Amino acid sequence: AGPVTLRMAPAGTVEVVVRDPAGAAVAGATVELHGTLTWAATTGADGVATLRGVGPTWGPLHATAAGFAPTRTKISTRGAPGPAERFELTLQRGAAVTGRVVDEAGAAIAGARVVATSAAEPFPVVDVRRDGVVSGADGGFTIAAVAAGTYRLDALDGSHAPASSPPFVVAGSHPRTGLTIVLGAGGVVRGTVTSKA
Repeated sequence: AGPVTLRMAPAGTVEVVVRDPAGAAVAGATVELHGTLTWAATTGADGVATLRGVGPTWGPLHATAAGFAPTRTKISTRGAPGPAERFELTLQRGAAVTGRVVDEAGAAIAGARVVATSAAEPFPVVDVRRDGVVSGADGGFTIAAVAAGTYRLDALDGSHAPASSPPFVVAGSHPRTGLTIVLGAGGVVRGTVTSKA
């Protein structure tokens, strides 16, 4: 095989302003844009994080900060040189969500990844493999903070079939406890890989 040539083109800049519900800047927040690549930066005292070298992409924009629930949204970028594209995210205080992951017999499942997915979000902005918390030996899990709204819990562990919980409501700063996700037995898919012949 001949050499591989990679051609780099000028890219764009994305500025993300992170504020609290009162409109004040949130310093020290981690901002990530997930596409084919991941761009990350931390907000300064003005609440602004600058992502550089961003090409044209359509993907989830995340912001997290201590004491706040994570926030996520889908954005589209031009990825062209010139003035920075600017987006704003608001972080809410949120409440903890705790529960257990079990199998159909009620036995604990350790090592499952769990995320809370907003029922109002039309496009998936969380990745259970990347963003999920991991259940412990007793199947228990804790999501530190979830903003007010209606959610479902999605879970997978690689051995059972992935599953989702019924929708539930998070109100203000009141923790939600006692939630259960049941992972059923997964099927097995077998096949054969062949050449064109």
